[in-house]
Amino acid sequence: MRRVACLALIGLTTLAAQTGGVGLLRSSLDVLRKGGTEAAREAQPGSPADRIVTTLRQTGDARTPWRARFLAAEWLLLAHLERLRMVPVPAVAQEKQDLELAWTLVQNAYERSQGVVVDSKGLDTYRGENATLRMEATKTLSGRVGVEDVPEALRLAVVSLALEIAARRQDPVSMGKAATYASKLTNLSPRDKAFALMDATHGGAWAEAIRWARELDGSKVFRAFHQAALGDPEIFDYSVLLDLAAPKAGLPSLAAPLERREVKNLRLRLKSAQGPEPQTKALQAAFGGAWQSSGPLATPLLRLGAGAHWLKPGPRPIPLAGAATTEGYELRGYLDLPTGGQRTEALSLWQDPARPGTWTGRLTAAQPTAEGPLTAVFEAECDLGPPSR
Repeated sequence: MRRVACLALIGLTTLAAQTGGVGLLRSSLDVLRKGGTEAAREAQPGSPADRIVTTLRQTGDARTPWRARFLAAEWLLLAHLERLRMVPVPAVAQEKQDLELAWTLVQNAYERSQGVVVDSKGLDTYRGENATLRMEATKTLSGRVGVEDVPEALRLAVVSLALEIAARRQDPVSMGKAATYASKLTNLSPRDKAFALMDATHGGAWAEAIRWARELDGSKVFRAFHQAALGDPEIFDYSVLLDLAAPKAGLPSLAAPLERREVKNLRLRLKSAQGPEPQTKALQAAFGGAWQSSGPLATPLLRLGAGAHWLKPGPRPIPLAGAATTEGYELRGYLDLPTGGQRTEALSLWQDPARPGTWTGRLTAAQPTAEGPLTAVFEAECDLGPPSR
């Protein structure tokens, strides 16, 4: 074991001082990008490339060229995705250690590209539109420090990699940093914009999240968020951010990991209804000024950093997503109606200090009818607690 460790360190020194190690990583990356059985073998923990990458220095030390760090970060990302497909899944992938190291490496590469030298202690495998860009950028990467020495294409490649690694880590602090990186660029691809939207949402960069949502409006990936969220309570519907203003309340702690709570009941009381008379009268008759309970729901409400999501049950479940703040939740959602148009819902919740576990707020629902638009405003009470199992 000691001899293996020594060989790995020798490989590291070679990587930092010569082009041979960089060439090994580049050829290994080519195999990973192609996929298949060869990629699975290349990604195995303990492979020659893995031994070099996992022992690579993580500091901003100039003795470790950031070309090597950049290549190593991408190698770890692709290897991680391959390892998730292995049976059994290696422990390193389960613990996301590879993504943690990848984030450290790419963050340092970004800092170097900005002229700063510091010491720092779920989609298919990336074979998409930026693969060529990343490969070409690494060929020109040098150890020189300073923005004037770094081509724009290289900075874009570094940010592209940082956006994806942060999103896959699901760490709000990293996601917020990656969103800040992306905010300085204007020529991101649609795929990178999707990752930037995710990172900005959970990292609390609301102005940027809304910006990317607007730029993605009408794209296939934007629609895919909504379609996936309709059938899976674990998928966040980022498409609703088009209709969400930046929240006024402060951000919750971004250091917290993904948090799962459970909606155990939802009670509504009609406050007002506007629209065609037959529909408004029907609503008033159905509610009669009393609270109406949805009964035991036991559905998950997810919070990751500054973003929250709830697939609200019903005859047709509606995905509600939006902001988690220090005061509560601001969620939005929509459904396409068979008759045309959309049903939209906006739910605001804040904790009732007099009743622990109870959240109060307002639900506004609007939809078109044959006679005209109908809008209903409800007082809302929600029992929210830890998952029952």
